[in-house]
Amino acid sequence: MNNENGFTFTELLLVTVMLGILTGMAITQYRFYKVNSYNAAASADMRNAMTAIEVYEQDNNAYPSCSPVTCPSVLPGFNLTPSVNITFISDALLSVTGVSCHMKGDTRYIFTGIPGLIVSSRTGGCGV
Repeated sequence: MNNENGFTFTELLLVTVMLGILTGMAITQYRFYKVNSYNAAASADMRNAMTAIEVYEQDNNAYPSCSPVTCPSVLPGFNLTPSVNITFISDALLSVTGVSCHMKGDTRYIFTGIPGLIVSSRTGGCGV
């Protein structure tokens, strides 16, 4: 009688297939969480910039216009997260409109008016 210990080929194949399925699910979730963190950075930068814009308006009696390059130097106390683009366009003394997005995110955040609220739109982030 043959009495060998070990796993059969079928058992090993089944375990390998199950590990492959679990790995695929984990990679999908990881990408989802990664994109959400990029979107959170763009949203947080928009909220921080709105606060800095209010400070700027109180000091200068006007709303600023700025690009991703100039916003950190124009807005007091504002630091832009790397790979986040943020732009504000001022309408004289009345209001300001801003757009924020992360280069690897999938959501664009739009701010219109003071006081106003942030609206998000899934447009492919900064790419579209």
